[in-house]
Amino acid sequence: MEITTVEGFLKYYGGIRQRTLRVIERIPPKKIDWGYREGKWTLGDLVRHIAAIERDLWGEVVQRRPSRYAGCGKDLADGYD
Repeated sequence: MEITTVEGFLKYYGGIRQRTLRVIERIPPKKIDWGYREGKWTLGDLVRHIAAIERDLWGEVVQRRPSRYAGCGKDLADGYD
């Protein structure tokens, strides 16, 4: 797929974002801190990473400012809610 317009990108991104949100909504609260191996990212880490990238990288770059992304630790959100 080749994206050649802003409108095309926004449509593509919107679809990916909707699918990602549907997957996130299906993570059981008891599994938010689950990771496939000790020392690897948990499901919560992945969700925080996606949110932080959207806010602190894409949100800044679109405004022609440097990225503020500083990681995806529990200081951003701890627990399911």
